[in-house]
Amino acid sequence: MFLAAAELYADDGCIARAAVCRERADDASGALALWQRLATKLESQGDDDADESYAAGLARFNAARMRRRLGEVAAERAELVSAVHDLELAADGFEGAGLRERAFDCYQVLIVIGRESGQLEHALEGYVNAIRVLRDDNLRHYAIKHLKDAIAFAESRGELAAAASLAAELASYGVRLEMDHVVAFARDREAALHERAADAIVARGGTARIAENALLAAVTACADARRFHDVGRLFERLATLDLEAERREHYQRAAARYRTARNEVRDVDEPVDAVADTFELPEVWHVDLVEREDRGTPTATLLDVIHDATGWSPGARLRALAALVEAAPFEQRDASETRSIRLLDRLETLNLYPVLSIVEQLYGSRSPSVREAAVRVLARFTYKRSFVLVGRALHDPEESVRRRARATLASLGFPHAIDPLVRLYRESSESATREAVLAALLRIDLPEAADVLVGALRHGTDEERSAILTAAEPGRNRALSRRLAASLDELPPAERKLVARLVGS
Repeated sequence: MFLAAAELYADDGCIARAAVCRERADDASGALALWQRLATKLESQGDDDADESYAAGLARFNAARMRRRLGEVAAERAELVSAVHDLELAADGFEGAGLRERAFDCYQVLIVIGRESGQLEHALEGYVNAIRVLRDDNLRHYAIKHLKDAIAFAESRGELAAAASLAAELASYGVRLEMDHVVAFARDREAALHERAADAIVARGGTARIAENALLAAVTACADARRFHDVGRLFERLATLDLEAERREHYQRAAARYRTARNEVRDVDEPVDAVADTFELPEVWHVDLVEREDRGTPTATLLDVIHDATGWSPGARLRALAALVEAAPFEQRDASETRSIRLLDRLETLNLYPVLSIVEQLYGSRSPSVREAAVRVLARFTYKRSFVLVGRALHDPEESVRRRARATLASLGFPHAIDPLVRLYRESSESATREAVLAALLRIDLPEAADVLVGALRHGTDEERSAILTAAEPGRNRALSRRLAASLDELPPAERKLVARLVGS
């Protein structure tokens, strides 16, 4: 069945869809030929278009995946080099245009490329840049999670020195954020990794001086963590290395000074695993290429959901089938306003990422009612991409659509939304839009959101302060309650009583 579908798609010029079908039919050679054909086509269109470079990078990655299935190791490596080159070009282009979310997608794919191929340099390039974007977006919890993942991956590849350096970076970041639990975790990992690196150096007959450097780095990490018993233990190890007698005697004297020392007991309020988890990256190397090819065609997108028994639940596939009934007239471009709104109602119950492109297409309608319905539906699509369309709708010529966009904006409060919300708050001159942003931030129980809300209480307009205090519920947002309790005296006197009610003081 998949092979027959691949033939039909290829005849219709749908190369990405044909290649996916070949993959599902376990025809790696046929899929490889199609992915190479698509990549060559995209790369021939020039390196100055970030969207084309991104798509070409995904196509090259797919070609590399097929090379791996076929056991073509050298050819796989060449495809990966091309994929990384295209993705780097795309990331530079997106960042230059201020599209950090799109650049972040490129870095996430680089992480996957590195992890699947086992090539540390590609994964680290992705991790380092993704972490930089997350830090710039003030998404500190996600930056911490990415750093933890990077440490674990480097360690799994036996790159202990690199893992230790990443742990040191995590510790420094935790110090800047005043997050003691992160610092404690990172220092412990750094010390352990440096000590394991020293063990590995000795085991393979490396020079004592290199092992000495690794153990001294472990000493520093233990001292920073106030693990003084372990400092003495490490000095004893240093004294056993094949070093000059004078250096061994120095380390013996140092070990003696720490002989009765104890590791300091740390009272850490929050374990490091309490930080938010990152989202699992969907198979964008398929999804984004197919979506690009479909350009939001409703029937093709919905049929993908219906046929994907492994990716979607039976309930989701049934709802997609119901939406497909409403989508049929769109192929002939004779859908009425009523039919368009009915389709949007169906998509609202589906709220899956792949169908977001259909909502975006329907927003292009000349009918204000259809545009308003499209924006209403977005409230169920908790993806950063939703903010692109909401941003357009905030400037729609029809007031009813703009009003609906503000209502949708107020409901889009989810952890990954902090950056686009903060940007809208800073850039918008409309008080109604800023108040909608604050309402969304109240839904996010994270310190990053709380910081913005406290800033609005201190320096915002009377309307903004009123909007926060009216909508906030005692005990609902713990991060905000903690921030308010710490800064109660800095708030305007008129708000202190209301704020005290929120924090229970």
